[in-house]
Amino acid sequence: MTDNVQSIDRSYGYAASAEQRNKVLRNTYWLLALSLVPTVLGAWIGGLAYSPLYATLFLSVGAGAIAQVVIALYKVVAREQEGGVWTPYTAGGVVAGMVVMYGTGLLVAA
Repeated sequence: MTDNVQSIDRSYGYAASAEQRNKVLRNTYWLLALSLVPTVLGAWIGGLAYSPLYATLFLSVGAGAIAQVVIALYKVVAREQEGGVWTPYTAGGVVAGMVVMYGTGLLVAA
């Protein structure tokens, strides 16, 4: 009889190589830089060139970007969540967001 000795891996899936961690960090930094470029350009354009046309254009682009993110998150949550998207927690979050938006709208002088 031979004794089979097996080593037990206690890394629990956290043992990524240094090269893999560096690759993830590098990609994260590139994505951060990529997201900062339009932010800075938009701030410069918005601060230096006031025009109702530009204001409408950039507001519509921003609203479209927000809508795209909301739709993508909706699809992910609908796919991952068993009970559907509208659970009591999500409904409460939507109501709380509406209350905060309405409340801050009341504080702003028209």
